[in-house]
This record gives sequence, C-alpha cells and structure tokens, in this order.
Amino acid sequence: MSETWRVVDAEGMRHEVEVGQVRDSVAWWARVRSYEASVVHSDPRGAVVIAAMRDGVDIVEVLAPGVETRAEACGYLEARRGALLAEVDRLTARDRVAWGAMPTRAEVQAHWWRGGLWAMRGTHLPAKIMVLGVRKGTVVFRYLTGKAWCAITEGGSEQWRAVSVEEVTRG
Repeated sequence: MSETWRVVDAEGMRHEVEVGQVRDSVAWWARVRSYEASVVHSDPRGAVVIAAMRDGVDIVEVLAPGVETRAEACGYLEARRGALLAEVDRLTARDRVAWGAMPTRAEVQAHWWRGGLWAMRGTHLPAKIMVLGVRKGTVVFRYLTGKAWCAITEGGSEQWRAVSVEEVTRG
C-alpha cells in the first residue's frame, strides 16, 4: 500500500512523491515519477527528501498526505483575520462616534441631555470617561466618581468622542 506525499520547492511548485513501507521491513521506499529507481530509508519523510533531492527539487516543505502547505494555512488564516477585523469594526462602530477634536459648547450641551458622557484619550493616556457640561458659557468636566466640576483648558492634543451610558456599562 502506498500514499502520495507532496514536496514544495522554492518557487511554490508542488511535486508528488509516492511512498510506501517495504514489505516485511521497517524501512520505507519513495519514488518520484521522473526517476525510475526508488529510495529506501528508515522513515517515510527521509525517503521523500532523498527522492526529491535526487529529482533535483529545491525542497522548502515536505508534506504528508492531508497536511496543508504554509501558503494554504496562511491564506485561510488571513481570510479569517479579515473576517474577524470586519466583525470588530461592525461591533465597535455601533452607537459610537469617531474620535475627534475637543467638542464645542453646542456639542457638549446637546449631548448633556442624552447623558453627557465623553471619552477622552491623550497621546500617552488611555481613554478616560468623564461628564462634560456647560457652566456660565464654559465647558466643564468631572470624572464619573468625582463631584467637583473643573474648567477644561483648550489646545491639548487629546481626542474626544461622545459615549452612551450603555457603552460605559458594557466596557
């Protein structure tokens, strides 16, 4: 009984090598179609390598029956990665506004009636959730756990986006 192994060369070409166990022995034989004599070795992979080298194949991969090449495996993983990234984009885009510059007084006031929660992130800071409001014409903030309102100084490199209470509870 024989099986077909594959050898992938440096150019990505696949070469088939027929492999079988020597009758009444622990040795294995391998034969390529372009070379008449078979090779005998103590294990099937070694026999495949010697037979392919004898045939002049520049070996990159030796594949047992049913094993994927690296290119096949990477193609599947890359397709799966793309699908996962699209799903992440879809889930994170729902109910979210993109990061942007500091909101105007009008934006803060409009969002105040819907909960007033904003996320702020700086170049070196992770996102912080805070409440923004307008007091006497000035944009003020307080952290969720704090009670004191402080005026916001403009001109920083922070990015802002409005968030909903549901987003904060979801994490």
